[in-house]
Amino acid sequence: MISVLPKFYDLPKIHKPGIPLHPIVSAIKSPTYGLSQFLAGILHYIRGDKINTRFSGALPPLVSNLTKEDDDILVSSDAVTPFTTILLDLAETIILARWEEIKKFTPLDKELFSEVLNFGLQNGITVNMTEKPTSRLKG
Repeated sequence: MISVLPKFYDLPKIHKPGIPLHPIVSAIKSPTYGLSQFLAGILHYIRGDKINTRFSGALPPLVSNLTKEDDDILVSSDAVTPFTTILLDLAETIILARWEEIKKFTPLDKELFSEVLNFGLQNGITVNMTEKPTSRLKG
Protein backbone atom coordinates (compact mmCIF):
# COMPACT_ATOMS: atom_id res chain seq x y z
CA MET A 1 0.00 0.00 0.00
CA ILE A 2 1.31 3.43 -0.92
CA SER A 3 1.19 5.80 2.04
CA VAL A 4 0.07 9.42 1.82
CA LEU A 5 -0.12 12.21 4.36
CA PRO A 6 -3.44 12.48 6.18
CA LYS A 7 -5.75 14.99 4.53
CA PHE A 8 -7.03 17.89 6.61
CA TYR A 9 -10.10 19.84 5.64
CA ASP A 10 -13.02 21.69 7.20
CA LEU A 11 -16.76 21.23 6.82
CA PRO A 12 -18.97 24.23 7.54
CA LYS A 13 -21.55 23.82 10.32
CA ILE A 14 -24.33 25.68 8.51
CA HIS A 15 -26.81 24.99 11.32
CA LYS A 16 -24.76 27.05 13.84
CA PRO A 17 -24.50 30.84 14.15
CA GLY A 18 -21.50 32.25 12.33
CA ILE A 19 -21.12 28.99 10.39
CA PRO A 20 -18.05 27.68 12.24
CA LEU A 21 -15.82 25.11 10.58
CA HIS A 22 -15.61 21.50 11.73
CA PRO A 23 -12.06 20.11 11.27
CA ILE A 24 -11.79 16.70 9.61
CA VAL A 25 -8.69 14.52 9.23
CA SER A 26 -8.89 11.71 6.72
CA ALA A 27 -6.27 9.10 7.55
CA ILE A 28 -7.15 6.81 4.64
CA LYS A 29 -3.92 5.53 3.05
CA SER A 30 -1.84 7.24 5.74
CA PRO A 31 0.88 5.25 7.55
CA THR A 32 -1.35 4.78 10.62
CA TYR A 33 -4.44 3.70 8.64
CA GLY A 34 -3.21 0.13 8.28
CA LEU A 35 -2.33 0.06 11.96
CA SER A 36 -5.80 1.29 12.85
CA GLN A 37 -7.39 -1.40 10.66
CA PHE A 38 -5.15 -4.04 12.24
CA LEU A 39 -6.07 -3.03 15.79
CA ALA A 40 -9.78 -2.72 14.93
CA GLY A 41 -9.68 -6.20 13.43
CA ILE A 42 -8.41 -7.58 16.74
CA LEU A 43 -10.38 -5.45 19.20
CA HIS A 44 -13.80 -5.75 17.59
CA TYR A 45 -13.96 -9.33 18.93
CA ILE A 46 -14.00 -8.11 22.54
CA ARG A 47 -16.56 -5.34 22.02
CA GLY A 48 -19.66 -5.79 24.17
CA ASP A 49 -22.59 -5.50 21.75
CA LYS A 50 -25.12 -5.08 24.56
CA ILE A 51 -23.59 -1.81 25.76
CA ASN A 52 -22.83 -0.07 22.44
CA THR A 53 -25.46 2.31 21.16
CA ARG A 54 -25.56 5.21 18.73
CA PHE A 55 -28.48 6.91 20.49
CA SER A 56 -27.96 8.18 24.05
CA GLY A 57 -31.64 7.68 24.88
CA ALA A 58 -31.14 3.94 24.43
CA LEU A 59 -28.40 3.77 27.07
CA PRO A 60 -30.39 4.01 30.35
CA PRO A 61 -32.48 0.87 29.72
CA LEU A 62 -29.31 -1.02 28.77
CA VAL A 63 -27.45 -0.17 31.96
CA SER A 64 -30.28 0.16 34.50
CA ASN A 65 -30.16 -3.53 35.48
CA LEU A 66 -26.39 -3.90 35.45
CA THR A 67 -24.48 -4.49 38.65
CA LYS A 68 -21.47 -2.19 38.97
CA GLU A 69 -18.25 -3.60 40.33
CA ASP A 70 -15.76 -1.33 42.14
CA ASP A 71 -13.35 -1.36 39.18
CA ASP A 72 -15.99 -0.87 36.45
CA ILE A 73 -15.76 2.27 34.33
CA LEU A 74 -18.56 3.69 32.17
CA VAL A 75 -17.30 5.70 29.20
CA SER A 76 -19.87 7.65 27.24
CA SER A 77 -19.94 10.41 24.65
CA ASP A 78 -22.67 12.75 23.49
CA ALA A 79 -23.57 15.09 20.65
CA VAL A 80 -21.42 17.87 22.10
CA THR A 81 -18.31 15.67 22.23
CA PRO A 82 -18.94 12.70 19.97
CA PHE A 83 -15.46 11.28 20.50
CA THR A 84 -14.62 10.32 24.06
CA THR A 85 -11.43 11.74 25.50
CA ILE A 86 -9.78 9.57 28.14
CA LEU A 87 -6.19 9.33 29.33
CA LEU A 88 -4.07 7.24 26.97
CA ASP A 89 -2.66 5.22 29.87
CA LEU A 90 -6.19 4.42 31.01
CA ALA A 91 -7.23 3.36 27.50
CA GLU A 92 -4.20 1.07 27.25
CA THR A 93 -4.79 -0.36 30.74
CA ILE A 94 -8.44 -1.09 29.97
CA ILE A 95 -7.58 -2.83 26.70
CA LEU A 96 -4.63 -4.82 28.06
CA ALA A 97 -6.69 -5.98 31.05
CA ARG A 98 -8.58 -8.07 28.49
CA TRP A 99 -5.44 -9.68 27.06
CA GLU A 100 -6.69 -13.22 27.70
CA GLU A 101 -9.58 -12.52 25.29
CA ILE A 102 -7.52 -10.48 22.82
CA LYS A 103 -4.66 -12.97 22.40
CA LYS A 104 -6.99 -15.42 20.63
CA PHE A 105 -7.29 -12.95 17.74
CA THR A 106 -3.72 -11.76 17.19
CA PRO A 107 -0.43 -13.38 16.19
CA LEU A 108 1.40 -10.83 18.37
CA ASP A 109 2.58 -11.57 21.89
CA LYS A 110 1.38 -9.27 24.67
CA GLU A 111 4.54 -7.14 24.72
CA LEU A 112 4.48 -6.45 20.96
CA PHE A 113 0.71 -5.90 20.94
CA SER A 114 1.15 -3.41 23.79
CA GLU A 115 3.84 -1.55 21.81
CA VAL A 116 1.65 -1.42 18.68
CA LEU A 117 -1.36 -0.28 20.73
CA ASN A 118 0.69 2.37 22.53
CA PHE A 119 2.12 3.66 19.23
CA GLY A 120 -1.38 3.89 17.78
CA LEU A 121 -2.78 5.69 20.81
CA GLN A 122 0.16 8.10 20.97
CA ASN A 123 -0.23 8.93 17.27
CA GLY A 124 -3.89 9.80 17.40
CA ILE A 125 -5.56 6.86 15.76
CA THR A 126 -9.08 6.10 16.84
CA VAL A 127 -10.22 2.53 16.59
CA ASN A 128 -13.90 2.54 15.76
CA MET A 129 -14.83 -1.12 15.96
CA THR A 130 -18.17 -0.79 14.21
CA GLU A 131 -17.06 1.11 11.11
CA LYS A 132 -13.85 1.92 9.27
CA PRO A 133 -11.05 3.40 11.42
CA THR A 134 -11.26 7.15 11.89
CA SER A 135 -9.38 9.98 13.53
CA ARG A 136 -10.54 13.32 14.83
CA LEU A 137 -9.00 16.57 15.94
CA LYS A 138 -10.34 18.22 19.06
CA GLY A 139 -12.72 21.04 18.30
